[in-house]
Amino acid sequence: LQETSPKSYFSSLTNFSPMPDLTYPLLTAQNATTTNTIINHYATSSEFTTLSTFEGSSILQRDEEDASKLQKGIDIAKAKGVIDPNFVPEEYITVDVLGKNPEEVAEDILLKVRAEDSSSSNNNNNNNNDHNHSQFQTTATITTTTPK
Repeated sequence: LQETSPKSYFSSLTNFSPMPDLTYPLLTAQNATTTNTIINHYATSSEFTTLSTFEGSSILQRDEEDASKLQKGIDIAKAKGVIDPNFVPEEYITVDVLGKNPEEVAEDILLKVRAEDSSSSNNNNNNNNDHNHSQFQTTATITTTTPK
């Protein structure tokens, strides 16, 4: 987990466009613009920073607990032969989401997938004339930053 100061995090939210006013229609949209506007609106509030730090830590703790339980399930499945015990997952890719909306993050992921798929297809065509395409699978690690 990469960390950055609240100042750089909050400023990253406004680097690309001004934030809209905090209005009822914006709040009811419940989307990335809503989230970023609220964060920007309360960026200077120590109470908000304290609350968001607490909530962020709670989320990370739950994620770690979930990962531990998931790993136990995977280990049991491997032991029972449900999952190949020699399976090696593909290399993770890192996606920096700081200051980006969901569409920009998705586009970053798709660009990486398309680039890998294209190079994989070229390698298959060069090494294999039967025109079979390999299956491509990507696991993305979403990198976020949390204010200290």
